[in-house]
Amino acid sequence: MQQTNKYPCQYTRISQTLTLLAKCLSALAMVGLLHACVVPDLGHAKQQISAGNIAPAQLELEKLANKGVVEAMVLLGDQLGKTEPGEAESYYLRAVDAGEFKARGRLAKLYSQLAVDTKQEAQFLGQSSGETPGIEDARRSLMYARDALALGDDSALSVIIKLSVQFPELNLLAEVEQIIQRAQKSGSTNALYAKVLWWESQAQLEVNATQIERICNRLGSLEVGCYRSLISLYQVQQNEEKVTAVVERIQRDYRAGRISGAVVVSMADWLSDRNPVGKGAAFSLTLLDMIRQKYPDANYEIAQLLYQNPGLQYSADLTQLLETQQQSGDWRSNEILGEMYFTGKQRPLDPTKVYELLQPIQDKSVSANYYLGLLARDGLLGQPDAENALGYLLRAARFGHEKADVALAEMFWQARGLARNPVYAYSFARIAEIRGSRQGKKLSAEILTTLNQAQVDDAVGISNRELNARQLIKKKHLTCCELEVQGAAL
Repeated sequence: MQQTNKYPCQYTRISQTLTLLAKCLSALAMVGLLHACVVPDLGHAKQQISAGNIAPAQLELEKLANKGVVEAMVLLGDQLGKTEPGEAESYYLRAVDAGEFKARGRLAKLYSQLAVDTKQEAQFLGQSSGETPGIEDARRSLMYARDALALGDDSALSVIIKLSVQFPELNLLAEVEQIIQRAQKSGSTNALYAKVLWWESQAQLEVNATQIERICNRLGSLEVGCYRSLISLYQVQQNEEKVTAVVERIQRDYRAGRISGAVVVSMADWLSDRNPVGKGAAFSLTLLDMIRQKYPDANYEIAQLLYQNPGLQYSADLTQLLETQQQSGDWRSNEILGEMYFTGKQRPLDPTKVYELLQPIQDKSVSANYYLGLLARDGLLGQPDAENALGYLLRAARFGHEKADVALAEMFWQARGLARNPVYAYSFARIAEIRGSRQGKKLSAEILTTLNQAQVDDAVGISNRELNARQLIKKKHLTCCELEVQGAAL
């Protein structure tokens, strides 16, 4: 990816600041003229986001961003960061080029998360040759974080702390301490919370419990990260009562207008993943139910939670929630509905319905490619279509679907629409096994008994090339499903 930094490392921080500010000022006239034409639309998009109407807001922001409205680029990047990081990166970079300093902090956070994800993926797959995987994104993140700090964006502190822990070869410990001390003298809210993050990163929550509680009680809703830090602390202490108290505090802060619905959704997602003291999903449902009337996007979050946790009791019907979101243009609802009609869970089996729901979103959904691949592979809409099945399943596998490699292995092993090819079958079964799939491990062992050593060597070579191709996808920050299947490991 082309580096966009125009500030050589030998420049002083002061000269960086002056240069960046000059660029910002030179862009103001142009941005001001654009805003004069489109402020009503931008204001409406912001209202849509605040109200939880995320899908229509994104469409509006995309139009504004394409007209050159810098603030819309940043807001659109914020909305896309979790599901489409490649698109978010593109909008942030455009905003940086237009002089928006806030986008630098956003890029720092985006690249730091991509760096950590790449490193963890490589560790999971046992790939550790050469430089630490993810280090390129880590360096980009650090570059933008330093720029952001130079412009007064102290939120970049958390990024540098994360990088110092995940990538010790960057030698950031002394810099972190200096930055925190300097920021604390200015009375920065972010600096106070950075101290909490530092203790958390060093596994020192319990040792500093009293100070963490004092800092977070002082900051209150000014630093929403404190909700996570306090819950993490109380989880370590196994104090269910205090975890509940933090959830109730989130509810009070929302009802008092101190935090937005987006913050509540973010906390609900985190709680369901974290599952503190065994009640994460129930806590998430409580929070989401509180905001769903005023924040429609919560309907999708509730539906996803109910689908993943069928034991949860809730008043609204899962299918009704999804169909409501689908009507608002939320394509994520198609994913869950398509899976329901494919598996027969809570909906009747209906391959035609699966196709109608998933085919329109194949360019953005990993799950859609997986299920469309199975439809084509198994001939559930008529005759098997091996060519399309291979394309769908390869895309799904390369963008991370945990079952796609097994489906590909079965396709070649069982000759589903293709000539039987045990070498290809073993290569994908091996990848599935490396990724922790029990089914992949079982299938890999079964296929291995039929191969001679030359075939095993070929299969290992194919699987290694395929894994390298997937690392390249991560490095290029491609978003599903920006990939043609031709010319790959096969």
